[in-house]
Amino acid sequence: TREKFVANPFEENSLMYRTGDLVRWGPGGNLEFLGRVDDQVKIRGYRIEPGEIEVVMGGLEGVGQVLVVARGDGGEKALVAYYTTQSGAAVPDLKERAQELLPDYMLPSYYVHLSSFPLTVNGKIDRRGLPEVDLSAEDHYVAARGAMEELLVSIWSDVLKLPPDRISVTRSFFDLGGHSLKAMKVIAQINKKIEKEIGLVDLFRSTTISALAEVITHKEHPEVIGDENLVLLKKHENAVENLFFIHEVSGDVNSYIELAELMDQYNCWGLRSDLLNLLYPQNPEIKEIASKYIHKLKVVQKNGPYKIAGWSLGGVIAMEMVRQLETRGEKCTTLIMIDSPLPLFQKGNFEVNTNKIVNTTFDINEEKKLIGGIEEKLINSLTHLQTVSECWELAAKYFEKEGDPEYIVSKLPKEMLMLIPVKDVFGSVSDIIKSVNTTRSLSQALQTFNYQVDKKLATQLLYIKAETSDIDFDQFQDAFDKKITTVKLPGTHFDLLKIPNVITVVKQLKKYL
Repeated sequence: TREKFVANPFEENSLMYRTGDLVRWGPGGNLEFLGRVDDQVKIRGYRIEPGEIEVVMGGLEGVGQVLVVARGDGGEKALVAYYTTQSGAAVPDLKERAQELLPDYMLPSYYVHLSSFPLTVNGKIDRRGLPEVDLSAEDHYVAARGAMEELLVSIWSDVLKLPPDRISVTRSFFDLGGHSLKAMKVIAQINKKIEKEIGLVDLFRSTTISALAEVITHKEHPEVIGDENLVLLKKHENAVENLFFIHEVSGDVNSYIELAELMDQYNCWGLRSDLLNLLYPQNPEIKEIASKYIHKLKVVQKNGPYKIAGWSLGGVIAMEMVRQLETRGEKCTTLIMIDSPLPLFQKGNFEVNTNKIVNTTFDINEEKKLIGGIEEKLINSLTHLQTVSECWELAAKYFEKEGDPEYIVSKLPKEMLMLIPVKDVFGSVSDIIKSVNTTRSLSQALQTFNYQVDKKLATQLLYIKAETSDIDFDQFQDAFDKKITTVKLPGTHFDLLKIPNVITVVKQLKKYL
Protein backbone atom coordinates (compact mmCIF):
# COMPACT_ATOMS: atom_id res chain seq x y z
CA THR A 1 0.00 0.00 0.00
CA ARG A 2 2.80 2.41 0.92
CA GLU A 3 4.46 1.86 -2.47
CA LYS A 4 1.22 2.26 -4.48
CA PHE A 5 -0.25 5.33 -2.72
CA VAL A 6 2.26 8.17 -2.76
CA ALA A 7 2.21 11.85 -1.85
CA ASN A 8 0.46 14.03 -4.44
CA PRO A 9 2.87 16.80 -5.50
CA PHE A 10 -0.01 18.79 -7.04
CA GLU A 11 -2.33 18.88 -4.00
CA GLU A 12 -1.28 19.11 -0.36
CA ASN A 13 -2.39 16.38 2.07
CA SER A 14 -3.62 14.07 -0.68
CA LEU A 15 -2.40 10.87 -2.30
CA MET A 16 -1.86 9.61 -5.82
CA TYR A 17 -2.07 6.00 -6.97
CA ARG A 18 1.05 4.67 -8.68
CA THR A 19 -0.39 2.66 -11.60
CA GLY A 20 2.90 1.36 -12.95
CA ASP A 21 2.31 2.92 -16.38
CA LEU A 22 5.33 4.73 -17.81
CA VAL A 23 4.27 7.89 -19.68
CA ARG A 24 5.57 11.28 -20.65
CA TRP A 25 4.06 14.59 -21.61
CA GLY A 26 3.76 15.07 -25.37
CA PRO A 27 4.23 18.44 -27.14
CA GLY A 28 0.44 18.97 -27.19
CA GLY A 29 0.04 18.29 -23.49
CA ASN A 30 -1.17 14.73 -23.96
CA LEU A 31 0.25 11.76 -22.08
CA GLU A 32 2.24 9.38 -24.26
CA PHE A 33 2.22 5.75 -23.03
CA LEU A 34 5.70 4.20 -23.10
CA GLY A 35 5.22 0.92 -21.25
CA ARG A 36 5.18 -0.48 -17.73
CA VAL A 37 7.71 0.14 -14.95
CA ASP A 38 6.95 -3.08 -13.09
CA ASP A 39 7.42 -5.62 -15.89
CA GLN A 40 10.29 -7.36 -14.13
CA VAL A 41 12.52 -9.73 -16.07
CA LYS A 42 15.30 -11.95 -14.76
CA ILE A 43 18.61 -11.56 -16.60
CA ARG A 44 21.81 -13.27 -15.42
CA GLY A 45 20.26 -13.83 -12.01
CA TYR A 46 19.14 -10.22 -11.53
CA ARG A 47 15.55 -9.02 -11.45
CA ILE A 48 15.48 -5.97 -13.69
CA GLU A 49 12.78 -3.39 -14.38
CA PRO A 50 13.08 -2.53 -18.11
CA GLY A 51 11.15 0.67 -17.41
CA GLU A 52 14.02 1.95 -15.26
CA ILE A 53 16.44 1.46 -18.16
CA GLU A 54 14.02 3.16 -20.54
CA VAL A 55 13.79 6.23 -18.30
CA VAL A 56 17.59 6.61 -18.17
CA MET A 57 18.21 6.01 -21.87
CA GLY A 58 15.23 8.14 -22.86
CA GLY A 59 16.79 11.05 -21.01
CA LEU A 60 19.94 11.01 -23.15
CA GLU A 61 20.34 13.88 -25.57
CA GLY A 62 18.99 13.12 -29.03
CA VAL A 63 17.13 9.97 -27.99
CA GLY A 64 13.38 9.80 -28.58
CA GLN A 65 11.37 6.81 -27.44
CA VAL A 66 12.98 3.75 -25.87
CA LEU A 67 11.54 0.30 -25.27
CA VAL A 68 13.61 -2.39 -23.56
CA VAL A 69 12.43 -5.99 -23.81
CA ALA A 70 13.83 -9.39 -22.88
CA ARG A 71 14.36 -11.77 -25.80
CA GLY A 72 15.32 -15.44 -25.71
CA ASP A 73 14.31 -18.48 -23.70
CA GLY A 74 15.07 -19.69 -20.16
CA GLY A 75 18.42 -18.63 -18.78
CA GLU A 76 19.61 -17.35 -22.17
CA LYS A 77 17.49 -14.19 -22.14
CA ALA A 78 19.09 -10.93 -23.24
CA LEU A 79 17.95 -7.32 -23.09
CA VAL A 80 17.20 -5.59 -26.39
CA ALA A 81 16.78 -1.81 -26.58
CA TYR A 82 14.58 -0.48 -29.39
CA TYR A 83 14.82 3.28 -29.77
CA THR A 84 14.03 6.26 -31.95
CA THR A 85 15.90 9.55 -32.17
CA GLN A 86 14.59 13.07 -32.12
CA SER A 87 16.27 13.96 -35.39
CA GLY A 88 15.61 10.61 -37.03
CA ALA A 89 19.34 9.82 -37.20
CA ALA A 90 20.95 6.84 -35.46
CA VAL A 91 22.95 7.35 -32.28
CA PRO A 92 25.99 5.07 -32.73
CA ASP A 93 27.40 5.58 -29.23
CA LEU A 94 24.17 4.90 -27.35
CA LYS A 95 25.65 1.98 -25.40
CA GLU A 96 28.69 3.98 -24.35
CA ARG A 97 26.49 6.86 -23.21
CA ALA A 98 24.15 4.54 -21.31
CA GLN A 99 27.15 2.83 -19.69
CA GLU A 100 27.96 6.07 -17.89
CA LEU A 101 24.63 5.91 -16.04
CA LEU A 102 23.75 2.22 -15.83
CA PRO A 103 25.56 -0.70 -14.17
CA ASP A 104 26.73 -3.41 -16.54
CA TYR A 105 24.07 -5.94 -15.64
CA MET A 106 21.35 -3.44 -16.67
CA LEU A 107 22.89 -2.62 -20.04
CA PRO A 108 21.03 -4.06 -23.04
CA SER A 109 23.02 -6.52 -25.14
CA TYR A 110 21.46 -5.36 -28.42
CA TYR A 111 20.41 -1.95 -29.76
CA VAL A 112 17.92 -1.52 -32.61
CA HIS A 113 17.27 1.91 -34.12
CA LEU A 114 13.77 2.46 -35.53
CA SER A 115 12.34 5.39 -37.44
CA SER A 116 9.14 4.92 -35.41
CA PHE A 117 7.51 2.30 -33.20
CA PRO A 118 4.71 0.08 -34.51
CA LEU A 119 1.47 0.92 -32.69
CA THR A 120 -1.70 -0.96 -31.82
CA VAL A 121 -5.15 0.46 -32.57
CA ASN A 122 -5.16 1.77 -28.98
CA GLY A 123 -2.03 3.81 -29.59
CA LYS A 124 0.26 1.61 -27.52
CA ILE A 125 3.52 0.14 -28.79
CA ASP A 126 2.88 -3.12 -30.63
CA ARG A 127 5.56 -5.39 -29.18
CA ARG A 128 4.71 -8.17 -31.61
CA GLY A 129 5.48 -5.82 -34.46
CA LEU A 130 9.04 -5.12 -33.32
CA PRO A 131 11.78 -6.60 -35.50
CA GLU A 132 13.43 -9.80 -34.26
CA VAL A 133 17.06 -9.81 -33.17
CA ASP A 134 19.48 -12.65 -33.87
CA LEU A 135 20.57 -13.81 -30.42
CA SER A 136 22.51 -16.80 -31.71
CA ALA A 137 25.69 -14.88 -32.45
CA GLU A 138 28.06 -15.41 -29.52
CA ASP A 139 31.60 -14.29 -28.88
CA HIS A 140 34.19 -16.78 -30.13
CA TYR A 141 36.40 -18.31 -27.47
CA VAL A 142 39.57 -16.29 -26.94
CA ALA A 143 42.26 -17.83 -24.73
CA ALA A 144 44.27 -15.89 -22.15
CA ARG A 145 47.10 -13.80 -23.55
CA GLY A 146 49.78 -13.16 -20.96
CA ALA A 147 50.30 -13.78 -17.26
CA MET A 148 47.66 -11.34 -15.96
CA GLU A 149 44.87 -12.77 -18.11
CA GLU A 150 45.91 -16.30 -17.13
CA LEU A 151 45.70 -15.32 -13.45
CA LEU A 152 42.23 -13.85 -13.94
CA VAL A 153 41.02 -16.95 -15.80
CA SER A 154 42.21 -19.06 -12.88
CA ILE A 155 40.37 -16.87 -10.36
CA TRP A 156 37.16 -16.74 -12.39
CA SER A 157 37.31 -20.50 -12.86
CA ASP A 158 37.53 -20.98 -9.09
CA VAL A 159 34.74 -18.55 -8.19
CA LEU A 160 32.36 -19.36 -11.06
CA LYS A 161 33.03 -23.12 -10.88
CA LEU A 162 33.75 -23.27 -14.61
CA PRO A 163 36.61 -25.04 -16.41
CA PRO A 164 39.22 -22.58 -17.73
CA ASP A 165 38.52 -23.53 -21.35
CA ARG A 166 34.94 -22.26 -20.90
CA ILE A 167 36.13 -18.79 -19.96
CA SER A 168 36.84 -16.58 -22.94
CA VAL A 169 38.71 -13.40 -22.06
CA THR A 170 36.15 -11.47 -24.13
CA ARG A 171 33.04 -12.80 -22.32
CA SER A 172 31.40 -10.71 -19.62
CA PHE A 173 31.71 -11.88 -16.01
CA PHE A 174 27.94 -11.56 -15.73
CA ASP A 175 27.28 -13.54 -18.92
CA LEU A 176 29.30 -16.38 -17.39
CA GLY A 177 27.07 -16.53 -14.32
CA GLY A 178 28.68 -13.91 -12.12
CA HIS A 179 26.78 -11.60 -9.80
CA SER A 180 27.65 -9.07 -7.10
CA LEU A 181 28.23 -11.64 -4.36
CA LYS A 182 30.65 -13.58 -6.55
CA ALA A 183 32.22 -10.30 -7.65
CA MET A 184 33.23 -9.68 -4.03
CA LYS A 185 35.04 -13.03 -3.99
CA VAL A 186 36.76 -12.34 -7.32
CA ILE A 187 38.02 -8.94 -6.16
CA ALA A 188 39.24 -10.39 -2.84
CA GLN A 189 41.26 -13.08 -4.65
CA ILE A 190 42.69 -10.62 -7.17
CA ASN A 191 43.80 -8.18 -4.47
CA LYS A 192 45.39 -10.97 -2.45
CA LYS A 193 47.40 -12.29 -5.40
CA ILE A 194 48.50 -9.04 -7.01
CA GLU A 195 49.00 -7.29 -3.64
CA LYS A 196 47.21 -4.18 -4.89
CA GLU A 197 43.72 -2.93 -4.09
CA ILE A 198 41.43 -2.73 -7.12
CA GLY A 199 37.88 -1.50 -6.72
CA LEU A 200 34.67 -3.48 -6.95
CA VAL A 201 33.42 -0.93 -9.46
CA ASP A 202 36.41 -1.80 -11.69
CA LEU A 203 34.88 -5.23 -12.25
CA PHE A 204 31.44 -3.77 -12.88
CA ARG A 205 32.93 -1.37 -15.43
CA SER A 206 35.44 -3.74 -17.04
CA THR A 207 33.47 -6.96 -17.08
CA THR A 208 35.72 -9.02 -19.35
CA ILE A 209 39.08 -10.49 -18.42
CA SER A 210 40.66 -8.64 -21.30
CA ALA A 211 39.37 -5.26 -20.12
CA LEU A 212 40.02 -5.92 -16.43
CA ALA A 213 43.61 -7.02 -17.10
CA GLU A 214 44.14 -3.73 -18.90
CA VAL A 215 42.81 -1.79 -15.91
CA ILE A 216 45.00 -3.69 -13.45
CA THR A 217 48.11 -3.30 -15.58
CA HIS A 218 47.82 0.40 -16.38
CA LYS A 219 46.15 1.96 -13.33
CA GLU A 220 47.79 2.87 -10.07
CA HIS A 221 46.21 1.13 -7.11
CA PRO A 222 46.73 1.54 -3.38
CA GLU A 223 48.54 -1.14 -1.45
CA VAL A 224 46.35 -4.09 -0.53
CA ILE A 225 44.47 -3.61 2.75
CA GLY A 226 44.14 -7.31 3.49
CA ASP A 227 40.65 -7.05 4.99
CA GLU A 228 37.85 -8.58 2.90
CA ASN A 229 35.30 -6.53 4.85
CA LEU A 230 36.96 -3.22 3.98
CA VAL A 231 36.10 -2.95 0.29
CA LEU A 232 37.43 -0.41 -2.17
CA LEU A 233 34.29 0.36 -4.18
CA LYS A 234 35.91 2.87 -6.50
CA LYS A 235 39.35 4.45 -6.80
CA HIS A 236 39.33 7.87 -8.42
CA GLU A 237 42.70 8.57 -10.04
CA ASN A 238 43.04 12.17 -8.85
CA ALA A 239 41.18 11.88 -5.55
CA VAL A 240 42.84 12.87 -2.30
CA GLU A 241 39.76 12.44 -0.10
CA ASN A 242 37.97 9.28 0.99
CA LEU A 243 34.25 8.71 1.40
CA PHE A 244 33.31 5.77 3.63
CA PHE A 245 30.00 3.93 3.20
CA ILE A 246 28.70 1.78 6.07
CA HIS A 247 26.67 -1.35 5.29
CA GLU A 248 22.92 -1.49 5.90
CA VAL A 249 21.01 -4.27 7.67
CA SER A 250 22.12 -6.92 5.16
CA GLY A 251 25.70 -6.44 6.33
CA ASP A 252 26.93 -6.00 2.76
CA VAL A 253 27.83 -3.01 0.60
CA ASN A 254 26.32 -4.12 -2.71
CA SER A 255 23.68 -1.40 -2.37
CA TYR A 256 26.38 1.26 -2.87
CA ILE A 257 27.87 -0.09 -6.10
CA GLU A 258 25.76 2.02 -8.45
CA LEU A 259 26.20 5.11 -6.25
CA ALA A 260 29.98 4.70 -6.10
CA GLU A 261 30.17 4.16 -9.85
CA LEU A 262 28.60 7.59 -10.41
CA MET A 263 30.69 9.44 -7.81
CA ASP A 264 33.69 11.52 -8.84
CA GLN A 265 36.49 13.17 -6.85
CA TYR A 266 36.43 10.63 -4.00
CA ASN A 267 37.87 7.23 -3.26
CA CYS A 268 34.79 5.29 -2.19
CA TRP A 269 35.17 2.60 0.47
CA GLY A 270 32.59 0.19 1.82
CA LEU A 271 32.61 -1.41 5.27
CA ARG A 272 31.00 -4.87 5.38
CA SER A 273 29.94 -6.72 8.51
CA ASP A 274 32.14 -9.57 9.71
CA LEU A 275 28.90 -11.28 10.79
CA LEU A 276 28.61 -12.39 7.16
CA ASN A 277 31.22 -15.04 7.95
CA LEU A 278 29.01 -16.72 10.58
CA LEU A 279 26.18 -19.22 10.14
CA TYR A 280 24.40 -18.29 13.35
CA PRO A 281 22.97 -15.01 14.72
CA GLN A 282 24.82 -12.84 17.23
CA ASN A 283 23.87 -10.04 19.62
CA PRO A 284 26.03 -7.13 18.45
CA GLU A 285 25.68 -3.60 19.80
CA ILE A 286 25.82 -0.52 17.58
CA LYS A 287 28.42 1.12 19.84
CA GLU A 288 30.75 -1.88 19.53
CA ILE A 289 30.22 -2.08 15.76
CA ALA A 290 31.01 1.63 15.38
CA SER A 291 34.18 1.34 17.47
CA LYS A 292 35.39 -1.59 15.36
CA TYR A 293 34.69 0.30 12.12
CA ILE A 294 36.63 3.34 13.28
CA HIS A 295 39.65 1.05 13.60
CA LYS A 296 39.08 -0.22 10.05
CA LEU A 297 38.57 3.30 8.72
CA LYS A 298 41.94 4.35 10.13
CA VAL A 299 43.69 1.61 8.18
CA VAL A 300 42.83 3.64 5.07
CA GLN A 301 42.94 7.14 6.56
CA LYS A 302 44.89 7.55 9.79
CA ASN A 303 43.71 11.07 10.61
CA GLY A 304 40.65 13.21 9.94
CA PRO A 305 38.75 15.05 8.79
CA TYR A 306 36.47 12.17 7.80
CA LYS A 307 33.40 11.91 5.59
CA ILE A 308 31.13 8.99 6.51
CA ALA A 309 27.85 7.92 4.90
CA GLY A 310 25.26 5.22 5.33
CA TRP A 311 21.88 4.14 4.02
CA SER A 312 19.27 2.88 6.49
CA LEU A 313 21.05 1.14 9.39
CA GLY A 314 24.34 2.27 7.84
CA GLY A 315 23.44 5.86 8.66
CA VAL A 316 22.79 4.95 12.30
CA ILE A 317 26.19 3.26 12.61
CA ALA A 318 27.84 6.19 10.81
CA MET A 319 26.27 8.64 13.28
CA GLU A 320 27.59 6.63 16.23
CA MET A 321 31.04 6.55 14.58
CA VAL A 322 30.97 10.34 14.28
CA ARG A 323 29.96 10.64 17.96
CA GLN A 324 32.85 8.43 19.06
CA LEU A 325 35.36 10.22 16.82
CA GLU A 326 34.30 13.63 18.15
CA THR A 327 34.54 12.31 21.73
CA ARG A 328 38.18 11.42 20.94
CA GLY A 329 38.76 14.97 19.73
CA GLU A 330 38.90 13.99 16.05
CA LYS A 331 37.18 15.88 13.25
CA CYS A 332 34.48 14.80 10.82
CA THR A 333 33.36 17.32 8.22
CA THR A 334 30.32 15.48 6.85
CA LEU A 335 27.87 12.81 7.99
CA ILE A 336 25.47 11.55 5.32
CA MET A 337 22.40 9.63 6.46
CA ILE A 338 20.27 8.19 3.66
CA ASP A 339 16.73 7.43 4.82
CA SER A 340 18.00 6.22 8.19
CA PRO A 341 15.81 5.56 11.24
CA LEU A 342 16.90 6.28 14.78
CA PRO A 343 14.88 4.73 17.62
CA LEU A 344 15.37 7.58 20.09
CA PHE A 345 14.03 10.27 17.77
CA GLN A 346 11.80 8.32 15.42
CA LYS A 347 8.05 9.00 15.26
CA GLY A 348 5.58 7.21 13.03
CA ASN A 349 6.15 3.90 11.31
CA PHE A 350 9.34 2.96 9.52
CA GLU A 351 8.98 1.04 6.26
CA VAL A 352 10.62 -2.10 7.68
CA ASN A 353 8.98 -4.09 10.46
CA THR A 354 11.67 -6.34 11.94
CA ASN A 355 9.64 -7.61 14.88
CA LYS A 356 8.82 -10.82 13.03
CA ILE A 357 12.39 -11.76 12.18
CA VAL A 358 14.41 -11.16 15.34
CA ASN A 359 14.42 -12.34 18.92
CA THR A 360 15.78 -10.16 21.69
CA THR A 361 18.66 -12.48 22.54
CA PHE A 362 18.31 -15.32 20.00
CA ASP A 363 17.25 -17.83 22.65
CA ILE A 364 18.10 -21.43 21.70
CA ASN A 365 14.50 -22.61 22.05
CA GLU A 366 13.27 -19.86 19.76
CA GLU A 367 15.98 -20.71 17.23
CA LYS A 368 14.99 -24.38 17.29
CA LYS A 369 11.39 -23.33 16.71
CA LEU A 370 12.41 -21.14 13.76
CA ILE A 371 14.53 -23.86 12.12
CA GLY A 372 11.84 -26.47 12.75
CA GLY A 373 9.33 -24.16 11.10
CA ILE A 374 11.50 -24.04 7.99
CA GLU A 375 11.94 -27.83 7.91
CA GLU A 376 9.88 -30.18 10.14
CA LYS A 377 12.29 -33.07 9.50
CA LEU A 378 14.89 -31.29 11.63
CA ILE A 379 12.78 -30.97 14.79
CA ASN A 380 13.88 -34.26 16.38
CA SER A 381 17.55 -33.77 15.47
CA LEU A 382 17.56 -30.34 17.12
CA THR A 383 16.27 -31.58 20.47
CA HIS A 384 19.59 -32.61 22.03
CA LEU A 385 21.64 -29.62 20.79
CA GLN A 386 22.88 -27.16 23.41
CA THR A 387 23.96 -24.05 21.48
CA VAL A 388 22.53 -21.78 18.79
CA SER A 389 25.62 -22.32 16.63
CA GLU A 390 25.12 -26.10 16.69
CA CYS A 391 21.50 -25.69 15.58
CA TRP A 392 22.38 -23.61 12.54
CA GLU A 393 25.37 -25.78 11.60
CA LEU A 394 23.01 -28.77 11.56
CA ALA A 395 20.51 -26.84 9.45
CA ALA A 396 23.21 -25.77 6.98
CA LYS A 397 24.46 -29.36 6.54
CA TYR A 398 20.91 -30.61 5.98
CA PHE A 399 20.03 -27.98 3.38
CA GLU A 400 23.39 -28.31 1.61
CA LYS A 401 22.66 -32.03 1.27
CA GLU A 402 19.20 -31.27 -0.12
CA GLY A 403 20.93 -29.04 -2.67
CA ASP A 404 18.05 -26.64 -3.26
CA PRO A 405 18.84 -23.06 -2.18
CA GLU A 406 15.51 -21.82 -3.53
CA TYR A 407 13.67 -24.11 -1.11
CA ILE A 408 15.05 -22.44 2.00
CA VAL A 409 14.48 -18.99 0.49
CA SER A 410 10.83 -19.90 -0.20
CA LYS A 411 10.40 -20.63 3.52
CA LEU A 412 11.67 -17.26 4.74
CA PRO A 413 9.32 -14.56 6.07
CA LYS A 414 8.62 -11.82 3.53
CA GLU A 415 9.99 -9.24 5.98
CA MET A 416 13.36 -10.96 5.74
CA LEU A 417 13.31 -11.33 1.96
CA MET A 418 12.97 -7.55 1.61
CA LEU A 419 16.26 -7.08 3.43
CA ILE A 420 18.47 -9.79 1.95
CA PRO A 421 20.75 -8.50 -0.85
CA VAL A 422 20.59 -10.11 -4.28
CA LYS A 423 17.88 -12.46 -3.07
CA ASP A 424 17.19 -13.54 -6.64
CA VAL A 425 20.72 -14.86 -7.03
CA PHE A 426 20.99 -18.09 -5.09
CA GLY A 427 24.50 -19.07 -4.07
CA SER A 428 25.20 -21.88 -1.66
CA VAL A 429 22.77 -22.64 1.14
CA SER A 430 25.46 -21.62 3.65
CA ASP A 431 25.72 -18.18 2.02
CA ILE A 432 21.95 -17.76 2.26
CA ILE A 433 21.90 -18.76 5.94
CA LYS A 434 24.80 -16.40 6.71
CA SER A 435 22.97 -13.57 4.96
CA VAL A 436 19.71 -14.34 6.78
CA ASN A 437 21.30 -14.44 10.23
CA THR A 438 23.42 -11.35 9.59
CA THR A 439 20.20 -9.52 8.75
CA ARG A 440 18.57 -10.81 11.92
CA SER A 441 21.57 -9.88 14.08
CA LEU A 442 21.82 -6.34 12.73
CA SER A 443 18.05 -5.82 12.92
CA GLN A 444 18.25 -6.79 16.57
CA ALA A 445 21.11 -4.33 17.09
CA LEU A 446 19.02 -1.52 15.62
CA GLN A 447 15.96 -2.38 17.71
CA THR A 448 17.90 -2.34 20.97
CA PHE A 449 20.03 0.75 20.23
CA ASN A 450 19.30 3.88 22.25
CA TYR A 451 21.27 6.88 21.02
CA GLN A 452 22.28 9.15 23.88
CA VAL A 453 22.74 12.85 23.20
CA ASP A 454 25.45 13.67 25.75
CA LYS A 455 26.82 16.48 23.64
CA LYS A 456 25.62 17.92 20.36
CA LEU A 457 27.67 16.87 17.34
CA ALA A 458 29.70 19.51 15.51
CA THR A 459 29.69 17.56 12.24
CA GLN A 460 27.40 18.75 9.44
CA LEU A 461 24.59 16.28 8.73
CA LEU A 462 23.18 15.83 5.24
CA TYR A 463 19.96 13.84 5.57
CA ILE A 464 18.50 12.37 2.36
CA LYS A 465 14.94 11.11 2.72
CA ALA A 466 12.82 8.98 0.38
CA GLU A 467 9.52 10.69 -0.38
CA THR A 468 7.48 7.71 0.87
CA SER A 469 9.34 7.21 4.16
CA ASP A 470 7.54 8.18 7.34
CA ILE A 471 10.65 9.27 9.21
CA ASP A 472 10.57 12.51 11.21
CA PHE A 473 14.11 13.65 10.44
CA ASP A 474 13.53 17.09 12.03
CA GLN A 475 14.01 15.50 15.45
CA PHE A 476 17.60 14.66 14.52
CA GLN A 477 18.29 18.38 14.96
CA ASP A 478 18.41 17.86 18.74
CA ALA A 479 21.68 15.96 18.30
CA PHE A 480 23.51 18.53 16.10
CA ASP A 481 24.95 22.00 16.59
CA LYS A 482 24.59 23.01 12.95
CA LYS A 483 21.30 23.16 11.09
CA ILE A 484 20.69 19.86 9.34
CA THR A 485 20.64 19.94 5.56
CA THR A 486 17.66 17.84 4.48
CA VAL A 487 16.76 16.71 0.98
CA LYS A 488 13.60 14.83 0.03
CA LEU A 489 13.98 12.75 -3.14
CA PRO A 490 11.74 10.54 -5.30
CA GLY A 491 11.62 6.86 -4.45
CA THR A 492 10.96 4.43 -1.63
CA HIS A 493 13.32 3.32 1.10
CA PHE A 494 14.23 0.25 -0.93
CA ASP A 495 14.77 1.79 -4.38
CA LEU A 496 16.38 5.10 -3.40
CA LEU A 497 19.86 3.79 -4.30
CA LYS A 498 18.74 2.01 -7.46
CA ILE A 499 18.62 3.29 -11.01
CA PRO A 500 17.16 5.82 -11.81
CA ASN A 501 16.69 7.31 -8.30
CA VAL A 502 20.36 6.94 -7.38
CA ILE A 503 21.26 9.42 -10.13
CA THR A 504 19.35 12.10 -8.22
CA VAL A 505 20.99 11.04 -4.96
CA VAL A 506 24.46 11.41 -6.49
CA LYS A 507 23.60 14.88 -7.81
CA GLN A 508 22.70 15.95 -4.28
CA LEU A 509 25.87 14.43 -2.82
CA LYS A 510 28.01 16.28 -5.35
CA LYS A 511 26.15 19.49 -4.57
CA TYR A 512 26.68 19.37 -0.81
CA LEU A 513 30.01 17.58 -0.38
